[in-house]
Amino acid sequence: MAWPAVETGSDDDAMVAVKAQPGEGCGRSGGQSLVELALSLPLLMMIIMGVIDLSFVLYAHAQVAAAAGQGARAGALFVGDLSQSLADNDAARAAAVRRVIYDPATGTTAMGLLRTGLPNFDVNSDVQVSYPNPVPLDPANVTRSGEEITVSVVYRQPLWFTFLPRAVSGAMSVSTTARMRIQ
Repeated sequence: MAWPAVETGSDDDAMVAVKAQPGEGCGRSGGQSLVELALSLPLLMMIIMGVIDLSFVLYAHAQVAAAAGQGARAGALFVGDLSQSLADNDAARAAAVRRVIYDPATGTTAMGLLRTGLPNFDVNSDVQVSYPNPVPLDPANVTRSGEEITVSVVYRQPLWFTFLPRAVSGAMSVSTTARMRIQ
């Protein structure tokens, strides 16, 4: 094997043969690259897993917002019974809202692909139906027609790649509220 010749200068026409010494050149950089990869790979993996977790949380927020909107719409379109009391109409409207968001009897849900069982979601405790005016402006208005309904939904999205202490219980709470005027 012939070694390349290197010129020593423009004035000197003599050629000098340069021979690489053992341990110099690309042999050392391979080990250095491996050490750099070993030091940076855990940080890179944490960033990638954090992005994956964030995408799950954003998806959960979009689905919870859509479910709250559908629940508020169901509550706004609910036709109350004039022969019942205000409390009975409010309870029936809240039950209709909860059935639209998640109906355990049929398994239908407005929450997309989110898990609708415990510990992530409980339709009875995580869906709140309220009214800005607890007492109707018109006492004879037992159906609350013309008033607003507020539907709040809470969902606990599990974090798959959490690096935080378990004080956050490995889940992030996602909540949203929707308001509509009752027809």
